[in-house]
Amino acid sequence: MRTLHMAELLKFEPEQGKILLKGSRVMIFDSTSLGRLRSDLITTLGKDRAKGFLIRYGWSCGFEAAKSIKEQFEWQNELEWSQAGPTMHTSLGFVKVVPLTTELNEQESWFLRKGIWVNSCEVEQHILHFDYSDEPVCWMLVGYAGGYQSACLGKKVVYKEIQCAGQGHEHCVFVGKTVEEWGEEIIPELAYYEVDKIAEELEDALREIKMKNSVLERSVAVHERLTHCLLTAKGVEAITASLTELMNCTVILEDLNLIPQFHLFPDDPLIKEQLTPYVHIWSSRSFQKSAAAYRRQKRPFQIADDYEDVKIYRLVSPILVGSELLGFVSLLRTKLAFSELDNVALEQAATVYALKILEERKIASIESRLKGDFVDDLLSGNFSDAQSIINRARALPYDITQPHRVLVFKINNFSQLVVLINKMNKKSWILRQSWPTLFNPTCSI
Repeated sequence: MRTLHMAELLKFEPEQGKILLKGSRVMIFDSTSLGRLRSDLITTLGKDRAKGFLIRYGWSCGFEAAKSIKEQFEWQNELEWSQAGPTMHTSLGFVKVVPLTTELNEQESWFLRKGIWVNSCEVEQHILHFDYSDEPVCWMLVGYAGGYQSACLGKKVVYKEIQCAGQGHEHCVFVGKTVEEWGEEIIPELAYYEVDKIAEELEDALREIKMKNSVLERSVAVHERLTHCLLTAKGVEAITASLTELMNCTVILEDLNLIPQFHLFPDDPLIKEQLTPYVHIWSSRSFQKSAAAYRRQKRPFQIADDYEDVKIYRLVSPILVGSELLGFVSLLRTKLAFSELDNVALEQAATVYALKILEERKIASIESRLKGDFVDDLLSGNFSDAQSIINRARALPYDITQPHRVLVFKINNFSQLVVLINKMNKKSWILRQSWPTLFNPTCSI
């Protein structure tokens, strides 16, 4: 059995700047440079594409090594040639190969079925750059072993790492079989052996960038337009009109029970004709039974339905302030489903509606308090002159220069009523028993 030694394999020609491995030019470089390349590939291309690239690179190295060695040496038989593969891998410093099982096929060609890899250079570099992995990382070693044995057998052999030191195991364990022997189990791995069509991938990446740019542009447009409505004190109608124009969709505002309160169609009679019946079916009893699931949603969600042979798509976003649900805003259209771009735009619109509702709540609260104070001051005469109270009334707005009727109710024992109301939570039965005696059946007008 021939034993390979590096002394007979390598020939140094420093004056030519060459190192030859039995006639084939090779280079010696630090493993850290390979680790840096690996890191850049993963960072730039992603793990899957980098894995495929390194597997194919290893496969090419193994396949060419097998051909070169066969031509450079005289082998007693195919078995000896096949066994040189693991020896070469070890001698070149990539990894120590420890065979566990070997096998002869029908043509008596030998290849390694199962073995252990110790001190894998790929494991060292992967951990250095990325820490431990949740999957095997010896991609070049897998490719090299498969390429070498495929050249020897004349049929495709694929190696698979079933345990890896890069995952935290003591050592790496690999298994090699022909594609036919692997069967369906190996199908997911075969994709890594196919050459990527870089041009197509670049086109896909460009399309994705354009899509994300469109999402950003639409998002900015919706944000600016609706925020302008909010800052210029425009009402819900103006916000809805702007959203309808920007999205070219029917917009529906609904209450907590998903009952439409306000809706607006785009300037298209056909759209209005198609969607008008659909706007109101949400108030049906059958829909109300399923609406509970929608009220639990925290992000925009899409539903689709066929209504009189028309495909209707509805994108719904809850209007939320913290955990409080204020209502819903929906987009409605036919034929085309809503995209992630539409999701982002509608979510921003829901935020604007939430701010508007909060603003109106605050205004209503202030107006209620001012009206109460105004009535108190008016009845008690707490004002400096008539014009001052008239001006306050107009700001609310009331015009008290016009004739008004004032009803004043006098409640007997009012102080007792106040005391009983304060105690109502503890002794509500007292109020129920005393209620008939608290009021005089007559009143002053």
